[in-house]
Amino acid sequence: ELELELESEQGAQRDASGRNASHATKLELFKKIGTVNDVGGGQDSTEIVMKYVMGQIVELRLAAYELLTAVANIHMGANTLMRFGGFFEFLCNRNLEIVREGKLLKYELVKAVVKSDVMGLLADGIVKMLKQVVADGPFFVKSVREVVMME
Repeated sequence: ELELELESEQGAQRDASGRNASHATKLELFKKIGTVNDVGGGQDSTEIVMKYVMGQIVELRLAAYELLTAVANIHMGANTLMRFGGFFEFLCNRNLEIVREGKLLKYELVKAVVKSDVMGLLADGIVKMLKQVVADGPFFVKSVREVVMME
């Protein structure tokens, strides 16, 4: 009970912009992944988590998707993710994930980015492509004819 009361009190605290103060704490915790795991290579948190998303171990990949989606759902979280080189291309590439659960989790990640405040900072073409990924759904596959015509 005490723990629930503490959480509700923290949830009620707002920062100067009116946002939930715990968003900043959550983003700081995410950034600590890079700080704690950096062994001199200068890796940031997004880079470390993206290695798991691109990895072969399905369970780790799915957990990494969930972590990235949670980060995208907090204030300035999607901004942090979109600054990572190649993240936009990763979101739009539908051929990287082969597991059904992974496709669903990646789709949820894209939806979280589209719903975030970072969309107002992105170029129109990028916004259009992300919205198209959401409109196409998690299991979209380009037809062979589309691929041939694009080349």
